[in-house]
Formats: sequence, structure tokens, C-alpha cells
Amino acid sequence: MLEDLRKQAADLGVGGRVFWLGFRADAKELLPGLDVLAMPSLYEGLPMVLLEAMAAGTPVVAHAVSGIPEVITHGTNGFLTKVGDVEDFAGRIASLLSDPAAAYRIGAEARARVMESYSVETMARRTAALYDQVIDQKR
Repeated sequence: MLEDLRKQAADLGVGGRVFWLGFRADAKELLPGLDVLAMPSLYEGLPMVLLEAMAAGTPVVAHAVSGIPEVITHGTNGFLTKVGDVEDFAGRIASLLSDPAAAYRIGAEARARVMESYSVETMARRTAALYDQVIDQKR
């Protein structure tokens, strides 16, 4: 299968831009170097890689499934597409690759969104507030 994918990339003329890294324990550290994170997932909860990529300032193109639309505001901090709309998905990736300024802006918005709503500090504050609310209800 990997050889088929390599051949397909070469046939499409992008073989020199696609890297086949296999498993990497340091994958999180590679995210800032990506031009775009493509997430063609059909089923997801709230994927950690989505939050990690956005925190790294990497623009994301993803299917609008499960928890992903709660984080990505289409056209502002990433792009959402319908499952099965391959043309739109590929077009969004192409638009980011062909417009580095827009990709940078969307990546910066993505980072701001994650830092504002999903940072460790924010999540700890929300969790503590939820505990306080439950304790107050029990009194």
C-alpha cells in the first residue's frame, strides 16, 4: 500500500513534497513545519492532533464531523468540508498552499483559538469551575 501511495504521489508530481515518515515519537514537534494538516477523518471525537496542530499555528483542513466544528470556524481558523466532497477538500488544501499569507493568517487565528479555549490553564479553570458548581448544587 505504501508503495502504491508513493507511486501515486510521484504520478501527481508531488512526490518531492510528500514525506513518508512512519511512526514518530516526536510527531508533535513536526507540526509547526507542516504547510497544512489534512484531516479527512470520517469519525472523530475532538482529536488531539487537531488541537496540537492549531496550537502550533498550522492551518487545518478537516471534515465537519463530531467535535471538529466546535473548534474550527470555517474560513477563519481553518477549513471545514463535507465528508465525501473531495473537490472541496483538495481545493481548500490547494488554496492554503498557493497563498502563504492566508495560510499564515489562518494558522495564527487557529493558535489564538486554541490558546484562548483549550490551553492547560483554561481547561483547569473550567474543570475547577465545574467542580465548584457541582459542590454548590450538593449543598
